[in-house]
Amino acid sequence: MTPREHRLRAREIQLRERELALRHWQARDAATSRIVEGGYRSLLWLNGVGALAMGAFFAIAIPMPEAEDLLPFLVAAVALHTLGLALAAALAWLRYMKRRCEDQRGRLGARNPWWWAVGAVSFASALLFLLGVALAVYGGFTSLDLQDDNGQASQVFQT
Repeated sequence: MTPREHRLRAREIQLRERELALRHWQARDAATSRIVEGGYRSLLWLNGVGALAMGAFFAIAIPMPEAEDLLPFLVAAVALHTLGLALAAALAWLRYMKRRCEDQRGRLGARNPWWWAVGAVSFASALLFLLGVALAVYGGFTSLDLQDDNGQASQVFQT
């Protein structure tokens, strides 16, 4: 084998190794992308359905005079869910920017500034969902009168 053939053979082996490594990362990235995408859809669904549910409850509670003190809590809960929904919707763009930075600069994981942004916005969206639910529950317990005139629990809670 001539030195030229030897160099060509070594180059061919290097190219095959790179191709195998690329296939490995593409398969790993595709699997990770499917898992992460499901998490973002969950945030969209949680916040969207939460806002709809709180809005429906708000519409039912408006004509009730005993729920007058509850209405500000429900408005705040709907606002929190709507903000969480907006953050979850922004995750698609943030993931695009994260991927673009990975492709252009080769920054993977925590070295990528967009990675931190995606994580922070995901956490904030989930936290806003939990705060919205907690605020509505807290408002229900603090503003609704659950006892009758005799100090007994309301008939709603009696079996």
